Amino acid sequence: MKRILVATSIIVVLFVVFIPQAGAQMDPLLSWNDGPAKQRIFRFVEKVTKENGPDYVPPAECIAVFDSDGTLWPERPLPTELYFVIQRLRQLAPKHPQWRKNPPFKVLFEKNPKALMTLSKQNIEKLMLAAYAGMTQEDFRHEVQNWMATWQHPQLKVGVRGLYYEPMHELLEYLRGNGFKTFIVTGGSSDFVRALSEPLYGVPIDQVVGTEIGLRYKLTGGKSFVVRDPKVTSFENGPLKPVNIERHIGRRPLIAVGNGKSDIETLAYASDRHGMSLCMVISHDDASREFEYRADEVLKPAQERSWLVVSIKRDWKLIFPK
Repeated sequence: MKRILVATSIIVVLFVVFIPQAGAQMDPLLSWNDGPAKQRIFRFVEKVTKENGPDYVPPAECIAVFDSDGTLWPERPLPTELYFVIQRLRQLAPKHPQWRKNPPFKVLFEKNPKALMTLSKQNIEKLMLAAYAGMTQEDFRHEVQNWMATWQHPQLKVGVRGLYYEPMHELLEYLRGNGFKTFIVTGGSSDFVRALSEPLYGVPIDQVVGTEIGLRYKLTGGKSFVVRDPKVTSFENGPLKPVNIERHIGRRPLIAVGNGKSDIETLAYASDRHGMSLCMVISHDDASREFEYRADEVLKPAQERSWLVVSIKRDWKLIFPK
C-alpha cells in the first residue's frame, strides 16, 4: 500500500510541475522581443476581438493584409521572384541568341550582378512575361515547385522554405487564431505567390492579391487549359494596391503591414478606415543578420500618422526559421 501511495504522489508532483496550469498560454510571438511593438500588437488584437467592448470589430471585418517582398521574406539584393525568372530565362537562352545583345535580356549575361538591381519596373515586366508566355497554369505551378526544391538565396544560403521571416509567420498564425482573415497583397505576380502562400504562410491561394498576368482559355488535343499571355493586365503597386484590395477583398483592412514606398497607399487606406486600425512598417536595420537599407519614404508618414515601426534589430529575436 505504501508503494502505491508513493508512486501516486510522484505522479501527482510530476503532473503539477510539467503540465501547464489551466489558463496558461504559450507566447504566440516567441520570435519577438518583449517591448512596445509586441505589446501594441497584443493590445490591439485584444481590443478589437473583445465582444461587447467599445472597440469590438465583427469577425467579417477583421481583415489583415501583408506585403510580400521585404515584409514576409527578403527583397535584397533582388526580389525572390526575379531569381526564379532569371533561372528560367537562362535555360531558354540557347534558343534566343539575340538576348545577349538586346536589353533588358543582355543584363542576364553580364558578370556584374549589380546591373540586375537597376532594372526598371517595365524591364522586369518584360523579363517576367518572356519567361513563361504560353505556359499552362499547371505547368507554371510545377515549375515554381521544382525551383523551390533546389534554389538557395545567394547571400543567406538558405532555400525558399527557410527564407521567410519567422516573426511574421507567427504574426499571421496569431491573427488567424483570433479570427482574422489574412491576405497577401503584393507587387509580385499572384500566380508565383500562390504557389508558395499555403506551404510557407498558411494563406490560401484565393487570399493572394498580386500583379496579374494575362490569361486565356485554350483547347489542345480535346482538352481545356488556361495559358499565360505575354502581357500584364494589372501591376500591383502603390495606388493600385488599395484599388485591388477593394476589387478582390471588398473591405478596408483592419491591419496592414508593409515595408516600403509601394506600401504607403495600402497603409494609408487601412489607417483611414472608420474606427481603430493597426498599420505596421518593417524597418530593415539589421545588416548583421539580414540587410540594412533605409525606407525614408514610408518612415516619414509612419512617424506622422503613428504607424507602428517594427525594427528588425530591436524587435525580432529570430529572423529566419530554425
